[in-house]
Amino acid sequence: MKLSNGPGQLSGLVWPILIGLLLTWVAVFLIIFKGLGRVGRVVIVTVPLPIILAIRGITLPGAAEGVNFYLAPDFSKLLNGKVWLEAYGQIFFSLSLAMGIMITYSSYLPKKTDITNNAIMISLANCGTSFLAGFAIFSTLGYLAYVTQSDVSKVAAAGPGLAFVTIPIAISKLPFAANLFGAIFFLTLLSLGIDSLFSLVEANVGASMDKWGITRKKLPFLSVFWPF
Repeated sequence: MKLSNGPGQLSGLVWPILIGLLLTWVAVFLIIFKGLGRVGRVVIVTVPLPIILAIRGITLPGAAEGVNFYLAPDFSKLLNGKVWLEAYGQIFFSLSLAMGIMITYSSYLPKKTDITNNAIMISLANCGTSFLAGFAIFSTLGYLAYVTQSDVSKVAAAGPGLAFVTIPIAISKLPFAANLFGAIFFLTLLSLGIDSLFSLVEANVGASMDKWGITRKKLPFLSVFWPF
C-alpha cells in the first residue's frame, strides 16, 4: 500500500490511480459535453444497482440482526453534539448544499416549474436513497457478523474502511456469486462517484457558460484544472 502520512507529503505517481483518474475524467466529459440529456440516462442506469444489493443483502442469513441494529434507535445519542454535526455534514454532502449544483440544475427547468415541489421531491428522494442503501449495508454487515460469530456493532466500521474493507470481506464470504455481487458493489461505488463528480463539474460549466459564454464542449475539459 503506497499510503503517505498525510495529504501534504508528496511522493511518486501511483500509475493505476492516475490511469483510473484519467478514465474517470474522460467518462465525465463524455457524459456532460453534449448537455444534460446523457446525465439522465446515466442516472437511470445507476439507480437500480443499490436496489439489487439491498435485495441480495436482506436474503442473507443474519441479515435481520443487521437490519435491527440499523433501525433500532438509541435516543441517548441525541445528546451528543458530534452526532448532530455529522448529520449536518452528511445532509450537506448528499444534497450538495452551498455548491451551486441544485441552482444550476434548476436553471435548466421551464420558467413555470414548481420549484418548491421539486425541492421537496429531491430532498425526499435523496433521503430515501440513503435509507435504502442502509438496508444493503447493514444486512450485509449482519451476514458478516453471522459468519464470523461476532456482533454487528463490532464489524460495523466507520469511514472508508467500511466501503473498501469490511463490505468487500462480507461479499467475498457470500455462499454463491460472490464475484458477481462484488463487481456490482464496486460498480455502484464507481457510478455514484461519477454521478457526484459530473454534478460538481456541471455547476462550474453552467456558471461559466452564463458568465463568459464559453462553449459547453470546452468547459468539462477545462474543469479538471479547477479546484472545487
